[in-house]
Amino acid sequence: MKKQLSAQAISHYIGWLSCDHIKSTNLSEKDSILLDKLYEILNQIKPTGNDNRHDLWLYALNNRNNKVWFSLCTTEYQKSRAVFLGGKFIIGINPHLEKDWQSEITDLLEWMISAVNEAIEMLKQGTYNSFVEENLPYKYRQGAILRKKYYELFPEENEDDEDKLTKEEIDDFVNYVNQFGLSEDGNIISDFVLPAMTSGKYFEICSYGYSENKMKYYDKWPPIEMYKRYADDRDGGLTKINPDSESDFLNWFSKSDDEKWKEDENPSHTWEVIEGGSRTRMHLYLEKTDRGWSLELAGSRSYCTVELVRFYLGLVHHGIFPTFYGVKELLAKIKDEDKLGVVGYEGSTFAYAYGGFPDPDIVNFIYMPEKKQKTFIKNTIWYELQKIELQN
Repeated sequence: MKKQLSAQAISHYIGWLSCDHIKSTNLSEKDSILLDKLYEILNQIKPTGNDNRHDLWLYALNNRNNKVWFSLCTTEYQKSRAVFLGGKFIIGINPHLEKDWQSEITDLLEWMISAVNEAIEMLKQGTYNSFVEENLPYKYRQGAILRKKYYELFPEENEDDEDKLTKEEIDDFVNYVNQFGLSEDGNIISDFVLPAMTSGKYFEICSYGYSENKMKYYDKWPPIEMYKRYADDRDGGLTKINPDSESDFLNWFSKSDDEKWKEDENPSHTWEVIEGGSRTRMHLYLEKTDRGWSLELAGSRSYCTVELVRFYLGLVHHGIFPTFYGVKELLAKIKDEDKLGVVGYEGSTFAYAYGGFPDPDIVNFIYMPEKKQKTFIKNTIWYELQKIELQN
């Protein structure tokens, strides 16, 4: 008989147990035996990923006798274990870490064992996957919806974005795309070069992008000060050379990263003209060719779309035409022709910024909204749930 534990009690356990797990979870002897049993039972199922990963959808009843669903994910590597329930990290066993205060979670572990046993019985009968497919609410699933359709359903989501491109800016950008064309990879490839380069000239070019974005002090500070304010200062000493000397710049450019490190100059973020994380930083690269100096602009279309387009416009408005990467996807986004990824309530809209979503071309994510759900579900492409199989 299935161990009964209310959905409210399970949620309470999850809220209590989910923390940073800086220390190893400290279980009582009884609970340690139960955890071993849980892993032993799960090994009847084919792993769904590395480190003996197992995934299942389990449910419990709430006070109104309705099903409430919880995802269970377990991993195991050597003597370390991790258990996630409801999308939260609730148990972390690591023999290399100090043990935390003792957690008494017998009821929760017994419920998980009972629910997993029920799922395995359904797998043996060939009914588990169809049962989950037919009963798991859409709010827990992954899908994709056209951005344009989403804004049609929820226009306030588009209007709330105060910092967005104007129609004139979009038309201006589209005109340049049409003028220069796109490569097969969706980039603007430019053969534009400058005959000479200094650090001062590079800072001036960057200032065109800062000014187009109307970044703070753009109309007051000289280019080098704007660069120091907005670029990553781990630039290998670029700001320390004579800003007007071509030979000094060429000498600096020709040095390897190892040579710059030896001079106590950190070159790890050279050309990062807008400092940020992996989702928000922007680069303006310089390349030395036989014809002169070429430029290449790159950034994340997921979180700095507006800044990236304006930076490009700032350059071309001043006669600087860089190669520009990722334009096809960028263009689709600003014209609302791309898709938004729909993430289950237990997931995170930031979790897929580094990849892993079923459609790798999708870079922005939302949860299923609370209102107009029937219409939203109808207009969303829902991905097939992961099929769970027993070991042979």
